[in-house]
Amino acid sequence: MKKQIFALGALASLIPSLFFASDSLSNSINSLSSNFYQETLASSDRNEIFSPFCLFNCLSMVYVGSDGDTKEEIRHVLGLELSQEDLPLSLKNFSDGLLSKDGLFQFNSANSLWTNQNTFILPSYFNSIQGDLGASVTPLDFSDTRQSSAAINDWIKEQTKGLLKDVIGPRDISKTTQLMLVSALYFKGYFQKPFLARLTRDDLFYKTSSDTKLVSMMSQKGTFSYYENEKVQVILLPFAGENVSDSQMACFLVLPKNSLEDVDASAIPQMIRSAKDVKVDITIPRFEIHPRYDLIPMLSKLGMPSAFSSKADFSKINGKFDLCINKAIHEAVFSLNERGVTAAAVTAIGVGHTCVRVEETPAVAFTANHPFLFGIVDLNSNVMLFLGKMMEP
Repeated sequence: MKKQIFALGALASLIPSLFFASDSLSNSINSLSSNFYQETLASSDRNEIFSPFCLFNCLSMVYVGSDGDTKEEIRHVLGLELSQEDLPLSLKNFSDGLLSKDGLFQFNSANSLWTNQNTFILPSYFNSIQGDLGASVTPLDFSDTRQSSAAINDWIKEQTKGLLKDVIGPRDISKTTQLMLVSALYFKGYFQKPFLARLTRDDLFYKTSSDTKLVSMMSQKGTFSYYENEKVQVILLPFAGENVSDSQMACFLVLPKNSLEDVDASAIPQMIRSAKDVKVDITIPRFEIHPRYDLIPMLSKLGMPSAFSSKADFSKINGKFDLCINKAIHEAVFSLNERGVTAAAVTAIGVGHTCVRVEETPAVAFTANHPFLFGIVDLNSNVMLFLGKMMEP
């Protein structure tokens, strides 16, 4: 009979192989980002936000414990070139490179392993999760579902500065739960060029040509990194401060000239990399969104169905063939205002029984008064830490 585990799920080096690992990870995370958006969220008519980085962290921890067809399916979904053995340490080094160097922004990516009493875990898996990935390890009595869920929620609340809480309920844990893997991500940054609150005005936002809503629109004029082609406009709003990798974080907005259907999510990193300094007259809405997703149908659609069936192979966790995923959750919050952005995310995967400025040049108008994509990007690796779409502020 299948036993149950549960998972919640984000450095520069002089060694050439680690440079390759960083580039490879960047490509993999962005691949997961665009594929997840295109396959599961693009057709939605709701506001959406998720953290590709948090999701990648969680799936990576599951991947390290997989084998056989399950391993190959997860590897495909993650777009991985790195081996199971190299992935945890490479991911930890990459995460450390995103930490603030000067304290001007806050970034936290944390992982933890929660084990049930007397649960056996292979030393190789334990060492990968704790030793290489840097996850904390805490024993729990999962037979007390209320107390164990409260302990995990307290950890999530602490890691996300209170933005995410009560993510796990007592019903999400059973007496057969063997372990939980938890990954949490938090970001808070202030714009290098903040918007003036006195310039914020109510104006119309067009969800469609006939469906409008009066919303708070922020505005400013200045020089920003900007890209444009025949289908979209892209603006980068950098946050103050630098990270350990000597890079900045930035909020990006991708505004279609006609429809969101014209936006290819896989092209966003290249558009960001191609952005040049231009004088821009920006008008964007203030907003906050907080969605929650059931990931099982989404991840199955992406190409890892066996992980949710009796054919699942997570034998590298406990040396047996008695584990399969039966729960997968992703929850995120993203708040944008005149000063900057605050965002957080948690991913959960459960395994159970069954399964340049020129004044005379006129400013380009960037008016986000209709649906657009947005997110947070690290400008060094070009990795999208958050990606979402705004249908209606």
